[in-house]
Order: sequence, then C-alpha cells, then structure tokens
Amino acid sequence: LTMDQPSQIFRTGWSEHDQFLALPPQQPVLITIGLSIEPLESVRNVSTTTSANVQARRPLVAQKIAQDLYNFMQSFDATPGLNGTMTVPQNIFERWW
Repeated sequence: LTMDQPSQIFRTGWSEHDQFLALPPQQPVLITIGLSIEPLESVRNVSTTTSANVQARRPLVAQKIAQDLYNFMQSFDATPGLNGTMTVPQNIFERWW
C-alpha cells in the first residue's frame, strides 16, 4: 500500500493449497495473517499478479464450496429424488454460513 495506491486486494492462495483442498467439508480451519510494514524500496519487486497455476486452481476451490453447500442442502431435503427437485428451509444459507 502506498499513497498512490491506498488499498489493494492481496490473494494469499491459502485456500488453493493441497492441504486445504484435502480437508473434509466440516473441518474448521485456523488461519493466522501477519502484517509487516516495510520501506517502499524493499518491496518494489513484490508482484501482486496471480500465477497461471493459481488461477487454474480457483475453480477447484469454488467446486469444493459448491459441493459442501449442496451436501448441506441435501441433508434437509424431505423428498429426495422427487422430480429432480430439492425442498429445503428458507433460511438454508444462514444455517450453512
């Protein structure tokens, strides 16, 4: 962050690591984020661009989240397999979140 760029999104990539992807859906995760204030000269070479490999794995993380939501919703379905529909409580997202 600088006076010219007072805010920035920094992707950590932690959610795309193999250790995270291998966790069961209900496994809680503890994340520690550190912050270091450094002179501008020492961080000029730090790139905020994302590698192609990380970008390619993002859909896998999204798929894991979607599968977790689907499994959670399916556990509430009172009539499984009826005409390809699923009946869930109205507050399903609040319960899942």
